[in-house]
Amino acid sequence: MNDEVILKGLKIIGRIPPGGRLCVHTNGTFVIESDNRWMTTLKRFLKGDSRVHCMDTVSKVINNAFILSQFYENHRFMDLNILKENVFNENAEMIIIENKRLIEKLQRIQRELNGARVGIVNLRDTTYSDDAEIFVILDIIIGEIDNRVSTIENKLQKSIYS
Repeated sequence: MNDEVILKGLKIIGRIPPGGRLCVHTNGTFVIESDNRWMTTLKRFLKGDSRVHCMDTVSKVINNAFILSQFYENHRFMDLNILKENVFNENAEMIIIENKRLIEKLQRIQRELNGARVGIVNLRDTTYSDDAEIFVILDIIIGEIDNRVSTIENKLQKSIYS
């Protein structure tokens, strides 16, 4: 899955309003539903969608964003020692440019994770507040997002140009 697909998924999740629902179609596209409860339930039933399928999809999008952020965090050009070792050779400028690019990508993932967190909180606190199992799943996802955002923040603070 490429960066843009992951970021698009995070953006859509972040747009879920209080009381809204995320419907996942069989082709993998997302639709945010905010109409009345029985109509959304009927649409989901007819299209084979469910709360569990929605939660699985949200988890996959979030986990893919985590994997992508870890890839960038662990990239060799995020290591300050690489720059120190190459500061006086022809690779220094290329390393600095690549480091800036990686920082920008991490900052964007961090922003989109924070945005997705808002949509997930809306799902937890309004849409699924009466479903204990879904509520707990969403609460765990929120905690995982908080941890990952904190990890990204720490990595960015230790980078060359943050």
